[in-house]
Amino acid sequence: MKTFMTRTVRRVYASHCNRSIGVSFLVLISFVCFVPTTLAADPDTEPHKIFLPVVTSTTAPTCQLNAQETALEELLRNHPNQGRVTLACNPTLAAVARARALDMGQRAYFGHTNPDGYGPNYLVRQAGYELPIEYSTAINANNIESIGAGAGNAEGMWNAWMNSTSHLTHILGSEDFYAEQVEYGIGFAQVPGSPYQFYWVFISS
Repeated sequence: MKTFMTRTVRRVYASHCNRSIGVSFLVLISFVCFVPTTLAADPDTEPHKIFLPVVTSTTAPTCQLNAQETALEELLRNHPNQGRVTLACNPTLAAVARARALDMGQRAYFGHTNPDGYGPNYLVRQAGYELPIEYSTAINANNIESIGAGAGNAEGMWNAWMNSTSHLTHILGSEDFYAEQVEYGIGFAQVPGSPYQFYWVFISS
């Protein structure tokens, strides 16, 4: 296990058996951090910008999850130990989660802070989502996100997260802090040629 500042990265070797065919993959998952680091983008360089959509439709927006995201959503909502009384997919959180998954693959990194120094709290606020005022406003802060990579299907990613105490606590709302996060977004991206090819993001608030 390697610790970088307040962010911990853990490599989990797991296998998923699909009927008679065994498929092994490396799942890399990262913990939700309660305390933000002081890492910031280099002020002397022009950062690569991620344009995250702000939902401004006059009709009720929907999350429009793809097949992989929907499969993970089913596991999230139907788990017998899910600690949240209600759950609702939020289109803005879903858009940010998908953009985060794609960005990790396209820019070949894995972490809660992107190469420009921006973390999940900052990115969802920039996309127009209002986080609780007690959540950190540091640009690299994370009170809301779990990520994973390397699993080619929802079941494989879910099993890896459930084998990590920190991720289980976040995703199943096992503590009051997370149980109050009843809105969520799920993002999945497949990026051929990237380090892990498959990237997953779960955001809740």
